Amino acid sequence: MNICERGRETILIADDDDAVRFILKRILVSAGYCVLEARNGQEAVDLVSTNMGLVDGGILDISMPLMDGIEARDRISEIAPSMPVMFISAVMERFINRTPLIEGVNFVRKPYTRQELLSVLRANLDNADRLTYKQQFGANTVSAVRVPELFTG
Repeated sequence: MNICERGRETILIADDDDAVRFILKRILVSAGYCVLEARNGQEAVDLVSTNMGLVDGGILDISMPLMDGIEARDRISEIAPSMPVMFISAVMERFINRTPLIEGVNFVRKPYTRQELLSVLRANLDNADRLTYKQQFGANTVSAVRVPELFTG
């Protein structure tokens, strides 16, 4: 089955760049996802809070005004601890010491292809063996998922 035919969930996207949000939304909607949009981390947290149980996953830009994606993920994990979140960013070096970012697992570097984005999102949504880094490695980290099939073959 084509990965793009499987999307039926509601995905929160948070990016301060209107053009990036527009493109992300088009990619996700064309793949069958419902989309909620936020312009910054605080709006993302507010959307998850006001839509409890209705948001299935998130795609957050790391670098945003008001509240960055990492802080937003920390707050979202308090509201919806099992909600998978992945990060997108062109610049990750200054954030690398704040959270484990694993390209292709919980992080996609801009610019990305449609297939890259959808593959990582789908793996995050489908993975039943979620690993909460906050529980495993301490309060200063964020949630990610273990995706063994990305590391084999």
